Amino acid sequence: MEQTNNAAPAAPSNLKTLSILSYIGSGFWALISILFIVASGWIMGMLGMGMSRASETMEAMEGMEGVDAAEMAAAQSAVGGAMAMGTGLLIGVGVFLLLLQVLSIWGVVKMNKLQKGGFWMYAIGNGIFGILCILGMTLFGIVTGLVCILFIVLFGMNLKYMR
Repeated sequence: MEQTNNAAPAAPSNLKTLSILSYIGSGFWALISILFIVASGWIMGMLGMGMSRASETMEAMEGMEGVDAAEMAAAQSAVGGAMAMGTGLLIGVGVFLLLLQVLSIWGVVKMNKLQKGGFWMYAIGNGIFGILCILGMTLFGIVTGLVCILFIVLFGMNLKYMR
């Protein structure tokens, strides 16, 4: 009697390694997003305290030589606008970032099952996150964004194993 092997093909070891690293990275950023959502009220309180001190300093500088009153007014207006957006904006940003990480994790789960659709989910979630990190223009953000893009490329090299 001839036996057929109906078992699904196993994922290559490099795909499993990338998956584990992605679970760690996306899980970390998901946790940071949750903490950001929970702490948004505290963050706005701290920003408010800093802004009031800055406003007091600006008022003390009025009338000093070399200080442009129009620039001072524009800065105070910008500070007021940022504070007016408040906690709701921070929560919205946190939820958006959390959704990107959940999409990335879900994509990795599907890629572990060798489903090609998982790559596109991962590429969208991690790609948007990576671009946002790079746009932040900090060294840490740029490195994080480049690592996100690197992982998308590395997962893309494993598309030939997925169906």
